[in-house]
Amino acid sequence: MIFYCLKYFVLVLICIVSRGLVDSSRQNIQASTSKKHILAAATGTGVNPWFCQADLDCEKLNPDCLTCTYEKNCVYGNKTIGNCSVPQQSSQQSLCKGKREFQIELDCLYCYQLPVEQYTCEPRGFCQATSSLQERQIVNCTVAGPLHCLGKRKFLKSFRCNWTSGYRWSTSLLLSITVGGFGVDRFYLGHWEAGLGKLFSFGGLGVWTLVDIVLVATGYITPADGSLYIF
Repeated sequence: MIFYCLKYFVLVLICIVSRGLVDSSRQNIQASTSKKHILAAATGTGVNPWFCQADLDCEKLNPDCLTCTYEKNCVYGNKTIGNCSVPQQSSQQSLCKGKREFQIELDCLYCYQLPVEQYTCEPRGFCQATSSLQERQIVNCTVAGPLHCLGKRKFLKSFRCNWTSGYRWSTSLLLSITVGGFGVDRFYLGHWEAGLGKLFSFGGLGVWTLVDIVLVATGYITPADGSLYIF
């Protein structure tokens, strides 16, 4: 009796620790995402009054703080020009230095055609990243910083679903090898029904345990929420 009580106590402890690892990873991901959005704001993504009031050359202001017209009759990838001016009716732009009317050179690209590192997008998640037909998500994106481009600086972009909620493949495999017979690996990944089945069948008398080790090692068993592993 004492042995079985001890066994279930260890099982519960392992489940709590494994869940804590997932929650910690999720918090780190959320913190990283928040920092990216703060950095984007600091570099002038979107309409940012503080950025418009910065003590900069007028030519370095975010395009959202300017009135610009671009020559769109250009060849894709080549250079084109834009005529910009600082709006006179707004006091927010009065602190910039230099000419208030100027001409800039930019690539003949619409904003949605820019490389992905030149715009920021809303966090992606809560979709089936591990299904055979990988889902796509449409999210809002914004061009970052004082970068000029043709068209709207805020646009919709379609991405393949590739989010993660913090589950680690190495942790899943370790749990499957060490305590997989109790279903802890399944509990960790959110497959509670299968976890209970393994627990009360003693890992399918060992057969289920061995099969799950192979399936976890090959990546066939994935998190129940449809997210990707962190390797």
